[in-house]
Amino acid sequence: MAYRNSQKSDDHCAKVFNSEYSALELAQADKSLAQLVAAPPFNRTSISRVLNEHGECISELFYLDLAFEAEYIDGKFTKFGSALDASNRQEIQGQFSEAGIKHTLDAQVKVLDNKIVKVVDFATIEIVLEH
Repeated sequence: MAYRNSQKSDDHCAKVFNSEYSALELAQADKSLAQLVAAPPFNRTSISRVLNEHGECISELFYLDLAFEAEYIDGKFTKFGSALDASNRQEIQGQFSEAGIKHTLDAQVKVLDNKIVKVVDFATIEIVLEH
């Protein structure tokens, strides 16, 4: 689900969400990348309410129509660019690019035994904030 950001327009946030959603579909369709990303189904959905840990409604913090369901991936994640010691980093970056996923700068990765095993938060293209 997409967070609202007072410094970014609704249109900008929707473009970012759509680029990320499209990238997830592309990665899932690629045999080499499918095992690295959240498992389907990627059902786009609208959320009616968001509650915090105290049961209070915090729906105003989110775009309720910019959401999808996917696998929850447990573990510690770090920036893709910080995983310099991961033995498969360059290979994975190339696979994402070949699949049409060009924006991995903000991606987060889970590293186990010096290998990237999961990747989240990537997009087909970077959506530049217009002022």
